[in-house]
Amino acid sequence: MVACMNAPALAWCRRYRLPCADASAYAGDTGSLKRIGWAKFKLTRDLLKKGYHVHLSDLDVAYLKPLAPAVEEVFSWSNGAADGSMMQEEWVHQDDANSTASRRPIYLANTGVVWLRANPRGVKLMETLLRWEGDSYQDQYIATHVAYEAWAPCQEEATCLAVRARGMAAITRHPAQFAHSNCEPEPRYAHCASRRLYVHAICRALNTDKEGFLRQVKAMFISPEPAGARSGSGGRLEDDVAAFGQHDAAVAAASGLPCPERQQRAWSAHFYSAYTTLGSGVGAGADTDSAGPGATAAGVGAGTGSGSAPEKKSSQETLAAHMYAESDKVRAQALQERSTNGGKPGHSRRAHQRPHRHLMRLRS
Repeated sequence: MVACMNAPALAWCRRYRLPCADASAYAGDTGSLKRIGWAKFKLTRDLLKKGYHVHLSDLDVAYLKPLAPAVEEVFSWSNGAADGSMMQEEWVHQDDANSTASRRPIYLANTGVVWLRANPRGVKLMETLLRWEGDSYQDQYIATHVAYEAWAPCQEEATCLAVRARGMAAITRHPAQFAHSNCEPEPRYAHCASRRLYVHAICRALNTDKEGFLRQVKAMFISPEPAGARSGSGGRLEDDVAAFGQHDAAVAAASGLPCPERQQRAWSAHFYSAYTTLGSGVGAGADTDSAGPGATAAGVGAGTGSGSAPEKKSSQETLAAHMYAESDKVRAQALQERSTNGGKPGHSRRAHQRPHRHLMRLRS
Protein backbone atom coordinates (compact mmCIF):
# COMPACT_ATOMS: atom_id res chain seq x y z
CA MET A 1 0.00 0.00 0.00
CA VAL A 2 1.01 3.64 -0.42
CA ALA A 3 1.05 5.56 2.86
CA CYS A 4 -0.28 9.05 2.12
CA MET A 5 0.72 11.70 4.64
CA ASN A 6 -1.89 14.34 3.84
CA ALA A 7 -5.20 14.79 2.02
CA PRO A 8 -3.75 15.98 -1.32
CA ALA A 9 -1.41 12.97 -1.47
CA LEU A 10 -4.31 10.65 -0.72
CA ALA A 11 -6.38 12.23 -3.50
CA TRP A 12 -3.52 11.77 -5.97
CA CYS A 13 -3.05 8.16 -4.89
CA ARG A 14 -6.72 7.36 -5.38
CA ARG A 15 -6.74 9.08 -8.76
CA TYR A 16 -4.15 6.55 -9.92
CA ARG A 17 -6.16 3.71 -8.35
CA LEU A 18 -3.27 2.58 -6.18
CA PRO A 19 -3.68 0.71 -2.87
CA CYS A 20 -3.85 3.85 -0.73
CA ALA A 21 -3.77 4.28 3.05
CA ASP A 22 -4.63 7.50 4.86
CA ALA A 23 -1.56 7.85 7.09
CA SER A 24 -2.03 11.54 7.89
CA ALA A 25 -2.50 10.80 11.59
CA TYR A 26 1.07 9.47 11.73
CA ALA A 27 2.75 12.49 10.16
CA GLY A 28 1.31 15.34 12.21
CA ASP A 29 3.17 18.13 10.41
CA THR A 30 3.38 17.08 6.76
CA GLY A 31 5.45 20.17 5.99
CA SER A 32 8.32 18.66 7.96
CA LEU A 33 10.43 15.99 6.29
CA LYS A 34 11.61 14.97 9.75
CA ARG A 35 8.06 14.12 10.81
CA ILE A 36 7.44 12.18 7.62
CA GLY A 37 10.62 10.20 8.24
CA TRP A 38 9.42 9.15 11.69
CA ALA A 39 5.88 8.45 10.46
CA LYS A 40 6.97 5.34 8.58
CA PHE A 41 8.20 3.77 11.83
CA LYS A 42 4.85 4.46 13.54
CA LEU A 43 2.93 2.87 10.71
CA THR A 44 5.29 -0.11 10.63
CA ARG A 45 4.94 -0.58 14.40
CA ASP A 46 1.15 -0.67 14.21
CA LEU A 47 1.13 -3.10 11.29
CA LEU A 48 3.48 -5.43 13.17
CA LYS A 49 1.22 -5.26 16.22
CA LYS A 50 -1.71 -6.33 14.04
CA GLY A 51 0.23 -9.42 12.98
CA TYR A 52 1.29 -8.31 9.49
CA HIS A 53 4.79 -8.92 8.19
CA VAL A 54 6.07 -5.63 6.74
CA HIS A 55 8.08 -4.68 3.68
CA LEU A 56 8.82 -0.98 4.17
CA SER A 57 10.08 0.91 1.12
CA ASP A 58 10.81 4.59 0.52
CA LEU A 59 9.44 6.05 -2.70
CA ASP A 60 12.89 6.86 -4.12
CA VAL A 61 13.54 3.12 -4.60
CA ALA A 62 13.41 1.48 -8.06
CA TYR A 63 13.10 -2.31 -8.01
CA LEU A 64 14.95 -4.24 -10.71
CA LYS A 65 14.12 -7.89 -10.03
CA PRO A 66 11.31 -9.98 -8.51
CA LEU A 67 10.93 -9.48 -4.77
CA ALA A 68 9.92 -12.94 -3.58
CA PRO A 69 13.09 -14.82 -4.64
CA ALA A 70 15.33 -12.16 -3.06
CA VAL A 71 13.45 -12.25 0.25
CA GLU A 72 13.56 -16.05 0.24
CA GLU A 73 17.30 -15.90 -0.45
CA VAL A 74 18.28 -13.44 2.29
CA PHE A 75 16.23 -15.25 4.96
CA SER A 76 17.70 -18.58 3.87
CA TRP A 77 21.17 -17.47 5.00
CA SER A 78 20.03 -17.81 8.62
CA ASN A 79 17.81 -20.83 7.95
CA GLY A 80 14.83 -18.60 8.68
CA ALA A 81 16.10 -17.42 12.08
CA ALA A 82 16.38 -13.72 11.12
CA ASP A 83 13.60 -11.33 12.10
CA GLY A 84 14.22 -8.99 9.20
CA SER A 85 16.64 -7.37 6.78
CA MET A 86 18.05 -3.91 6.03
CA MET A 87 20.70 -2.75 3.57
CA GLN A 88 24.32 -2.86 4.67
CA GLU A 89 26.06 0.42 5.51
CA GLU A 90 29.67 0.68 6.70
CA TRP A 91 30.29 4.36 7.43
CA VAL A 92 33.11 4.65 9.98
CA HIS A 93 34.77 7.91 11.02
CA GLN A 94 37.95 8.58 12.97
CA ASP A 95 37.59 11.74 15.05
CA ASP A 96 41.30 12.04 15.87
CA ALA A 97 43.60 11.47 12.90
CA ASN A 98 46.34 10.33 15.27
CA SER A 99 44.26 7.86 17.27
CA THR A 100 42.55 4.80 15.86
CA ALA A 101 40.81 4.48 19.23
CA SER A 102 38.60 7.40 18.15
CA ARG A 103 37.04 5.44 15.30
CA ARG A 104 33.25 5.07 15.54
CA PRO A 105 30.39 3.84 13.34
CA ILE A 106 28.12 6.48 11.81
CA TYR A 107 25.75 4.20 9.91
CA LEU A 108 25.32 0.41 10.19
CA ALA A 109 22.22 -0.10 8.06
CA ASN A 110 19.90 1.86 5.80
CA THR A 111 16.24 2.12 6.81
CA GLY A 112 14.91 2.89 3.32
CA VAL A 113 14.10 -0.75 2.54
CA VAL A 114 13.23 -2.94 5.51
CA TRP A 115 11.67 -6.36 5.93
CA LEU A 116 10.34 -7.23 9.39
CA ARG A 117 8.44 -10.25 10.63
CA ALA A 118 5.51 -9.68 12.93
CA ASN A 119 6.80 -10.52 16.40
CA PRO A 120 7.54 -8.71 19.69
CA ARG A 121 11.19 -8.10 18.73
CA GLY A 122 10.22 -6.16 15.61
CA VAL A 123 7.71 -4.11 17.60
CA LYS A 124 10.38 -3.39 20.22
CA LEU A 125 12.74 -2.16 17.50
CA MET A 126 10.17 0.30 16.17
CA GLU A 127 9.23 1.50 19.64
CA THR A 128 12.88 1.98 20.60
CA LEU A 129 13.50 4.04 17.47
CA LEU A 130 10.44 6.18 18.23
CA ARG A 131 11.77 7.13 21.68
CA TRP A 132 14.02 9.56 19.80
CA GLU A 133 11.30 10.99 17.58
CA GLY A 134 11.56 14.73 17.07
CA ASP A 135 13.12 17.46 15.01
CA SER A 136 16.61 17.07 16.51
CA TYR A 137 17.56 13.57 15.43
CA GLN A 138 17.75 11.84 12.08
CA ASP A 139 15.94 8.50 12.00
CA GLN A 140 18.81 6.98 10.00
CA TYR A 141 21.37 7.75 12.70
CA ILE A 142 19.10 6.57 15.50
CA ALA A 143 18.91 3.14 13.83
CA THR A 144 22.65 2.88 14.46
CA HIS A 145 22.37 4.37 17.94
CA VAL A 146 19.96 1.61 19.07
CA ALA A 147 22.00 -1.21 17.48
CA TYR A 148 22.87 -3.92 20.01
CA GLU A 149 20.05 -2.56 22.19
CA ALA A 150 16.95 -3.19 20.08
CA TRP A 151 18.49 -4.97 17.09
CA ALA A 152 21.78 -6.53 16.04
CA PRO A 153 23.16 -7.68 12.68
CA CYS A 154 23.51 -11.41 12.05
CA GLN A 155 24.16 -13.52 8.97
CA GLU A 156 23.92 -17.16 10.04
CA GLU A 157 21.43 -19.20 12.06
CA ALA A 158 23.64 -19.40 15.16
CA THR A 159 24.29 -15.65 15.36
CA CYS A 160 20.65 -14.77 14.67
CA LEU A 161 19.44 -17.15 17.36
CA ALA A 162 21.92 -15.60 19.80
CA VAL A 163 20.57 -12.14 19.02
CA ARG A 164 16.97 -13.29 19.46
CA ALA A 165 17.80 -14.96 22.79
CA ARG A 166 18.79 -11.54 24.11
CA GLY A 167 15.47 -10.01 23.15
CA MET A 168 16.76 -8.04 20.16
CA ALA A 169 15.55 -8.16 16.56
CA ALA A 170 17.92 -10.30 14.51
CA ILE A 171 18.56 -8.35 11.28
CA THR A 172 20.39 -9.81 8.30
CA ARG A 173 21.91 -6.96 6.31
CA HIS A 174 21.44 -7.47 2.60
CA PRO A 175 24.31 -6.28 0.35
CA ALA A 176 25.09 -2.62 -0.20
CA GLN A 177 23.55 -1.59 -3.50
CA PHE A 178 26.89 -0.51 -5.02
CA ALA A 179 30.30 -2.10 -4.57
CA HIS A 180 32.35 0.90 -3.41
CA SER A 181 29.73 3.17 -1.83
CA ASN A 182 25.99 3.33 -1.37
CA CYS A 183 26.01 6.71 -3.09
CA GLU A 184 27.46 6.07 -6.56
CA PRO A 185 27.53 3.07 -8.94
CA GLU A 186 30.72 1.07 -9.21
CA PRO A 187 32.70 0.68 -12.46
CA ARG A 188 31.10 -1.92 -14.77
CA TYR A 189 27.75 -1.25 -13.12
CA ALA A 190 24.84 -3.35 -14.38
CA HIS A 191 21.31 -3.70 -13.07
CA CYS A 192 21.49 -7.48 -13.23
CA ALA A 193 24.51 -7.89 -10.94
CA SER A 194 23.80 -10.36 -8.16
CA ARG A 195 24.14 -7.78 -5.38
CA ARG A 196 21.26 -5.64 -6.65
CA LEU A 197 17.55 -6.04 -6.07
CA TYR A 198 16.89 -2.31 -6.26
CA VAL A 199 18.45 1.12 -6.68
CA HIS A 200 17.86 3.61 -3.86
CA ALA A 201 18.55 7.29 -4.57
CA ILE A 202 20.27 8.05 -1.27
CA CYS A 203 22.86 10.81 -0.73
CA ARG A 204 20.58 13.25 -2.55
CA ALA A 205 18.49 15.84 -0.77
CA LEU A 206 15.94 17.09 -3.30
CA ASN A 207 13.30 15.13 -5.17
CA THR A 208 14.65 16.55 -8.45
CA ASP A 209 18.14 15.26 -7.56
CA LYS A 210 16.76 11.83 -6.75
CA GLU A 211 14.82 11.64 -10.00
CA GLY A 212 17.86 12.85 -11.94
CA PHE A 213 20.04 10.14 -10.41
CA LEU A 214 17.52 7.40 -11.17
CA ARG A 215 17.28 8.59 -14.77
CA GLN A 216 21.08 8.70 -14.99
CA VAL A 217 21.40 5.04 -14.04
CA LYS A 218 18.40 4.06 -16.19
CA ALA A 219 16.28 3.14 -13.18
CA MET A 220 13.52 5.73 -13.48
CA PHE A 221 10.80 3.72 -15.16
CA ILE A 222 8.21 6.51 -15.28
CA SER A 223 8.07 8.62 -18.43
CA PRO A 224 9.21 12.23 -17.92
CA GLU A 225 6.77 15.08 -18.27
CA PRO A 226 7.50 17.03 -21.48
CA ALA A 227 8.23 20.70 -20.80
CA GLY A 228 5.09 22.78 -21.17
CA ALA A 229 2.94 19.75 -21.93
CA ARG A 230 -0.80 19.93 -21.31
CA SER A 231 -3.39 17.20 -21.02
CA GLY A 232 -5.86 16.44 -23.78
CA SER A 233 -8.49 18.61 -22.07
CA GLY A 234 -6.12 21.55 -21.84
CA GLY A 235 -5.50 21.23 -18.08
CA ARG A 236 -2.32 20.27 -16.24
CA LEU A 237 -0.72 17.11 -17.57
CA GLU A 238 -0.17 15.76 -14.05
CA ASP A 239 -3.95 15.75 -13.57
CA ASP A 240 -4.41 13.43 -16.56
CA VAL A 241 -3.88 9.85 -15.33
CA ALA A 242 -3.97 8.59 -18.90
CA ALA A 243 -0.90 10.63 -19.82
CA PHE A 244 1.10 11.39 -16.67
CA GLY A 245 3.07 8.78 -14.72
CA GLN A 246 3.10 6.15 -17.45
CA HIS A 247 5.59 3.30 -17.57
CA ASP A 248 8.68 4.05 -19.67
CA ALA A 249 9.23 0.73 -21.46
CA ALA A 250 12.08 2.17 -23.54
CA VAL A 251 14.18 2.94 -20.45
CA ALA A 252 13.54 -0.51 -19.03
CA ALA A 253 14.68 -2.12 -22.27
CA ALA A 254 17.75 0.12 -22.55
CA SER A 255 18.76 -0.75 -18.99
CA GLY A 256 19.00 -4.47 -19.77
CA LEU A 257 15.75 -5.41 -18.05
CA PRO A 258 14.26 -7.84 -17.59
CA CYS A 259 17.38 -9.65 -16.42
CA PRO A 260 18.18 -13.06 -17.91
CA GLU A 261 16.43 -15.88 -16.07
CA ARG A 262 19.59 -17.04 -14.30
CA GLN A 263 20.09 -13.52 -12.89
CA GLN A 264 16.52 -12.92 -11.73
CA ARG A 265 17.32 -13.98 -8.17
CA ALA A 266 19.09 -11.16 -6.32
CA TRP A 267 21.66 -11.90 -3.60
CA SER A 268 22.21 -15.44 -4.86
CA ALA A 269 25.83 -15.20 -3.66
CA HIS A 270 26.21 -15.02 0.11
CA PHE A 271 29.30 -12.79 0.33
CA TYR A 272 30.09 -9.57 -1.51
CA SER A 273 33.03 -7.20 -1.64
CA ALA A 274 32.73 -4.83 1.32
CA TYR A 275 32.64 -1.21 0.33
CA THR A 276 34.46 1.77 1.74
CA THR A 277 33.88 5.46 1.16
CA LEU A 278 37.39 5.73 -0.29
CA GLY A 279 37.37 2.38 -2.09
CA SER A 280 37.24 3.70 -5.63
CA GLY A 281 39.35 0.81 -6.85
CA VAL A 282 36.81 -1.80 -5.73
CA GLY A 283 34.79 -3.02 -8.66
CA ALA A 284 31.78 -5.26 -8.90
CA GLY A 285 33.85 -8.44 -8.72
CA ALA A 286 34.58 -10.73 -11.63
CA ASP A 287 32.90 -13.82 -10.25
CA THR A 288 29.91 -13.25 -7.98
CA ASP A 289 28.89 -9.70 -8.78
CA SER A 290 29.48 -8.94 -12.43
CA ALA A 291 26.76 -8.91 -15.00
CA GLY A 292 28.10 -12.13 -16.45
CA PRO A 293 28.01 -13.45 -20.02
CA GLY A 294 24.82 -12.70 -21.85
CA ALA A 295 23.75 -9.84 -19.60
CA THR A 296 23.29 -6.30 -20.86
CA ALA A 297 25.03 -3.62 -18.85
CA ALA A 298 23.20 -0.44 -18.02
CA GLY A 299 26.08 1.56 -19.45
CA VAL A 300 26.82 3.79 -16.49
CA GLY A 301 29.86 4.12 -14.30
CA ALA A 302 30.55 5.87 -11.05
CA GLY A 303 29.10 9.34 -10.80
CA THR A 304 28.23 10.38 -14.31
CA GLY A 305 28.55 7.17 -16.26
CA SER A 306 31.46 8.56 -18.24
CA GLY A 307 34.87 10.03 -17.68
CA SER A 308 38.31 8.68 -16.89
CA ALA A 309 39.25 6.64 -13.86
CA PRO A 310 41.08 9.60 -12.23
CA GLU A 311 37.95 11.74 -12.67
CA LYS A 312 35.78 9.07 -11.03
CA LYS A 313 38.25 8.65 -8.17
CA SER A 314 38.35 12.40 -7.63
CA SER A 315 34.55 12.53 -7.50
CA GLN A 316 34.40 9.74 -4.94
CA GLU A 317 37.13 11.29 -2.78
CA THR A 318 35.30 14.63 -2.89
CA LEU A 319 32.12 12.94 -1.69
CA ALA A 320 33.98 11.17 1.11
CA ALA A 321 35.68 14.41 2.18
CA HIS A 322 32.30 16.13 2.34
CA MET A 323 30.79 13.33 4.42
CA TYR A 324 33.71 13.39 6.86
CA ALA A 325 33.50 17.17 7.16
CA GLU A 326 29.82 16.83 8.03
CA SER A 327 30.69 14.16 10.59
CA ASP A 328 33.17 16.55 12.23
CA LYS A 329 30.37 19.09 12.63
CA VAL A 330 28.17 16.42 14.16
CA ARG A 331 30.90 15.39 16.59
CA ALA A 332 31.19 18.96 17.86
CA GLN A 333 27.42 19.13 18.28
CA ALA A 334 27.46 15.76 20.06
CA LEU A 335 29.94 16.95 22.65
CA GLN A 336 27.82 20.01 23.33
CA GLU A 337 24.57 18.01 23.58
CA ARG A 338 26.13 15.34 25.74
CA SER A 339 27.01 17.90 28.38
CA THR A 340 23.47 19.30 28.48
CA ASN A 341 21.12 16.48 27.45
CA GLY A 342 22.07 13.74 29.86
CA GLY A 343 23.75 11.49 27.31
CA LYS A 344 21.21 11.58 24.50
CA PRO A 345 22.64 10.70 21.05
CA GLY A 346 24.80 13.45 19.69
CA HIS A 347 23.96 13.37 15.99
CA SER A 348 21.57 16.30 15.71
CA ARG A 349 19.49 16.37 12.53
CA ARG A 350 19.89 20.13 12.63
CA ALA A 351 23.68 19.88 12.72
CA HIS A 352 24.08 16.80 10.58
CA GLN A 353 22.77 17.44 7.11
CA ARG A 354 23.78 14.15 5.54
CA PRO A 355 21.89 14.15 2.25
CA HIS A 356 19.89 11.00 2.99
CA ARG A 357 16.20 11.79 2.97
CA HIS A 358 13.63 9.10 3.46
CA LEU A 359 10.57 10.52 1.78
CA MET A 360 7.11 9.05 1.54
CA ARG A 361 5.65 11.62 -0.85
CA LEU A 362 3.40 10.30 -3.56
CA ARG A 363 4.49 12.99 -6.00
CA SER A 364 8.25 12.60 -5.52
